[in-house]
Amino acid sequence: MQQSTLGIEKREHQTGSVHHLDVEPVLFHNKKKQKKDQLLQDRSSVHNDDDTLRMIDNELAKAMLPDAEVRICGCKEGTFRIISGLILVVLIAVSWTGFTQFGRSVYDKDFKSPYFTAWFSICFQVSMYPIFMVPLMCQKTPFRIRTFLRQTAEIFGTRGFCLRSVVVFLLRYSIPFTAINLMWNYFYYRSLKELNAGVVATVFASQSTFVYILSLIFLKDKFFILRMSSVLLSLGGIILMGHGEGFDNPHTLGILFAALAALMAAIYQVAFKRVLGQATSGQVALFVTVIGITNLLFFAPFIFLLHYVGLEKIDWHLLPWLELAGTAALQLVFHYLVSFGIAFTFPLFISIGILISVPFNAVVDAIFRNESFGISKTVAFFLIIVGFMLLLIPIRKVERLERKWCCGNGHGTEKEEAASRQMLESDGL
Repeated sequence: MQQSTLGIEKREHQTGSVHHLDVEPVLFHNKKKQKKDQLLQDRSSVHNDDDTLRMIDNELAKAMLPDAEVRICGCKEGTFRIISGLILVVLIAVSWTGFTQFGRSVYDKDFKSPYFTAWFSICFQVSMYPIFMVPLMCQKTPFRIRTFLRQTAEIFGTRGFCLRSVVVFLLRYSIPFTAINLMWNYFYYRSLKELNAGVVATVFASQSTFVYILSLIFLKDKFFILRMSSVLLSLGGIILMGHGEGFDNPHTLGILFAALAALMAAIYQVAFKRVLGQATSGQVALFVTVIGITNLLFFAPFIFLLHYVGLEKIDWHLLPWLELAGTAALQLVFHYLVSFGIAFTFPLFISIGILISVPFNAVVDAIFRNESFGISKTVAFFLIIVGFMLLLIPIRKVERLERKWCCGNGHGTEKEEAASRQMLESDGL
């Protein structure tokens, strides 16, 4: 990044949807020089050289500090990130609860088409890239849209945005990823047809355990006993949830669909990490928009195919447009917050927001639908949530715990552990 005319050095961090700038004014260096000159001029008033040097060092250390801590909206940066995190927790929980409840409500309108619901919701992802660009264009720092478009178009290949690159990207990545995305959405909304939203959200919270299993296989992540314990707890919770309904109960099919939704969402996340790697936030937004366009153009015919073969009957005059629009809009908000909220706060807050959405859905079910958890469902709920929370423990703490409890002096050399930590560091769910 070029140095600005004001003599301010900017260092760009790709931590989310907004480019954060660490500002280090050259004024500090001028201040440092002025302090040194002033102290050297007053040197005659000091009794010995040691006192002089000590005074110079102390004053230079003070001069290197900014006059005031970096403030955002009148708050210290750390305070701002914590406040933003708390707000983000609520927004994520509300948006997840909202689109799940709206997705459940579409079936109250004599509407039985989960594929159409999934397809309609993904179509809203077309707006992700334009929405992502809005705060960038509104920021005070210069924003060159042509440079930004060229950089984000690098996901299509070294040639950027051209017909050949787009076609290859479409066939190799866009269509497969759209199919996976559509499948997990379909299974999620299909499970809402059989179960209340609280149960579906609880089972879907096991997604993180599937991510860990797939990461062990395909991303060669390191094996941890503690994390494998969380996997077993979550899987046990899913089985107990099904047992609470009775394995011969039709609702068990809904739990199976919810588990499949969690599995497909995990496959999508791991495949994205394996294929695109460390993509920038702009490239992620463009990729999501391309998926929305691919879904709109190539997967719409399946709606009519399912309608005419009788698997999903759609009465076009009686579609619950309000519920469908609410589902799609809130799901878009949820994905935006989860994908780019890291720019404003810590990753832990995003995971907590997803976690809190589970009891939020249960409370809404109890108040507005008169549906509650039985004893077995409650136990299953806690098993899945505990498994989810174990996966939130940072990698470094997990390594220290396992070295202390299980592995004696550790797993390997410091270089191996550093390489392992670098490989295992993730952005969250």
